[in-house]
Amino acid sequence: MSLRHFRTWYFLLFAAVFLLCPSRDTAQQKVFSLDEAVRYQRDFLRDFHPELSGKRYWRTIEIASRYDSGVPSRIQLRVDIGERPKYEIMRCCLGGVMLPGPVPNLPPDEFLGPFPPNPNPPLVAREMEEDSDGATYPRQYLSVFFHFTHQGDLFAYFELDQRFHQPPSHVDFDLELMKHPEMPVEAIRALYRQSGAKFPLGDKESFKNGLPLKNLEQYLGKVTLLSAEFHYMQGTSLAEAGGFDSCSVVLKATSRSGKPLLYDAIFDGRLGTLLSLELRDETKKSAPKP
Repeated sequence: MSLRHFRTWYFLLFAAVFLLCPSRDTAQQKVFSLDEAVRYQRDFLRDFHPELSGKRYWRTIEIASRYDSGVPSRIQLRVDIGERPKYEIMRCCLGGVMLPGPVPNLPPDEFLGPFPPNPNPPLVAREMEEDSDGATYPRQYLSVFFHFTHQGDLFAYFELDQRFHQPPSHVDFDLELMKHPEMPVEAIRALYRQSGAKFPLGDKESFKNGLPLKNLEQYLGKVTLLSAEFHYMQGTSLAEAGGFDSCSVVLKATSRSGKPLLYDAIFDGRLGTLLSLELRDETKKSAPKP
């Protein structure tokens, strides 16, 4: 092969490789897949809810996305974690079967004859939930919602049920305040410590320093706290003692393409756990509060 032919073939090969390789912008526009969304929520919940691990719970995932392939879609997930799959009917109406009409009248027990003793004691039933039709479903301990952009950035995260953020103790702080509305401040502070709260009552600096921002950086990139605002119901005993119910913050993060993003987040006032996270609308020009 002559030098001239070698140069020609070399040029054609180089051109083909250059044209076939995707550009950086094209790679950044890769559509976020359902598999990636499912892995994301699994890791996210394990990091932010370690108390649910090791209990052999089940995870039920409901997925919403565009049906047609090739169309960019914002994937939405609802995730429920409970004793069994969320829609598994454990007990229903009569014999586990939904009846079309009213339940027939059964004879009293005394007409059914003596019952032999049960050699196996009945199992203690776990907590269950019942719908309006009488169907009984397994108890769900956590219900959350994820919403992703088609590029794979987290658009929104909400906990649909916040009852799981009660401190791990036998002292129901809110119930005790309702039962004793005239409780003095010192007694409220002592009760707050006994309730298992993570931070001292009203200590805003400790609360901000203890926010799980490092955990969020695994999913949002570098996170910076821009502002924090504490919320409480005026006139309550908790407010008079200097406490608060929740804290809303503005966070600066980085998208997968390197673009800066702003998130509004809400944390539980007792434990500092994440309740919601939402990407701020780019059309809103309001600056974060100082």
